[in-house]
Amino acid sequence: MISKEEEIFLLNLKANIDYEIVCLDIGANKGFYSSSLLDIIGDKIHKLYCFEPVPENFKICIDKFGDNKKVDLFMNACSNIKNRSKFFQVISDNENKNKIGLEGLSSLNNRAVFNELNVREIEVDCVVLNDVLNIEINRKIFTKIDVEGYELEVLEGMSSFFESEQILAIQFEYGNCMLERNKDLNDIQKLLSIYPKYHICDFNELNNKLIPITEDNIHQYINSPWSNLYITKKSYV
Repeated sequence: MISKEEEIFLLNLKANIDYEIVCLDIGANKGFYSSSLLDIIGDKIHKLYCFEPVPENFKICIDKFGDNKKVDLFMNACSNIKNRSKFFQVISDNENKNKIGLEGLSSLNNRAVFNELNVREIEVDCVVLNDVLNIEINRKIFTKIDVEGYELEVLEGMSSFFESEQILAIQFEYGNCMLERNKDLNDIQKLLSIYPKYHICDFNELNNKLIPITEDNIHQYINSPWSNLYITKKSYV
């Protein structure tokens, strides 16, 4: 399931494009967001690329999307360098129901909260999106990023798509996971300063409007424990 805000944003996206786009789901988990993408804007999707490093989740994605020719699946994490990295996988505890569903907290970062959860260490292959995706220059791209604190590294690995101005919009999770790594929204703002046609926005689902995040209001967001934010072209309607 996705939130009402996410659903409204996708409907807004669909209403404002009359062409097919490429979608990326970075941190696909068990395919919940990808399923919603296909349900809501499937007729506008030329190709959907899903990246999920946890083998059990990846198998679920194969079961869901393996027969869909629009979907390509990668059992990888995404970052700004290609390497093999330690990954901390949260395991559902069926005897403690308040912990079921917390697998989505799994991360490359060994978070303090993991001391209270059932976590195992695995190794995953990290890839750079620039290197593994060959998307036609005329294709616009929508991306969802939910990687528990490594959103900045994923964005750095998408530099070629910013440079080509193919990126239409990006939804990314922001909050404590990044703050725990001593990174924050200013780091993403600094990255985007290289690409002046893009900016960070909040999205108000009540009036269907994007709210640009600038030096004047960024303080309202810096220490947010959790929120969905957006990167769009400044010309995005």
